Amino acid sequence: MIKRNKVMTILKWMLTLAGILILLLFLLRINGRDRDLSGVPDAVGSTLSGGICSLTVTANAERIGDRETFAREVIRMCRENAFRSLRLSTDVGGWPEELDMKVYLRREDIGEKEPVMRILYKPADTDVDTSIADDPEKYILTIE
Repeated sequence: MIKRNKVMTILKWMLTLAGILILLLFLLRINGRDRDLSGVPDAVGSTLSGGICSLTVTANAERIGDRETFAREVIRMCRENAFRSLRLSTDVGGWPEELDMKVYLRREDIGEKEPVMRILYKPADTDVDTSIADDPEKYILTIE
């Protein structure tokens, strides 16, 4: 009888400990979800229409310090196709001619808040056939 009580007590402790660990892992996962504040921008959505690529970008930061530096970094990432969550498809239609990006601080802000900035990257001469992968001097950067 004493041996059975010891086994039951050990079993209860193990189940309690397992329950606490599962709860802790669950809480850590919920707390970490959509809380990427690494400061590394990421594109989370895109549409392409008539040579204009519209991107939804998250800054993954509490704020954007230097808006122009941030915009140039995002454009560099577009040209290098270096986003973590999204790859621009260039094999069929080639590179887009223009970029129109709405920037949010965090992914959970999309649809809930207004974008913190808008980045437009357009060719200086609209008569010239060019793409964002071409010479950056042919483009004008506008930040709203």
